[in-house]
Amino acid sequence: MLLITSCEKDQLSAPGVVPGEAEIEQGVSDPLLNEGMTQLGKQLENPYSVENMRLALRELQEEGVLKSGTVSETDIQTTHLYVRI
Repeated sequence: MLLITSCEKDQLSAPGVVPGEAEIEQGVSDPLLNEGMTQLGKQLENPYSVENMRLALRELQEEGVLKSGTVSETDIQTTHLYVRI
């Protein structure tokens, strides 16, 4: 006995339209549609940028945590080029 079956995809929207796209455009928020989606917040500055490191150095020196003269702002500079993928 041989049994052959196949599955057929249900098409919920018009061809070429991503499911949930119309709801997003209309501002409808459905938790079931958003399940598994990552919601991004405000993008933060890079804490490891040279400008931020120099700012942190100045703040540490002003607070007295780090002695003045041990490290100067010119000592803080980039050493490697990195590419974010």
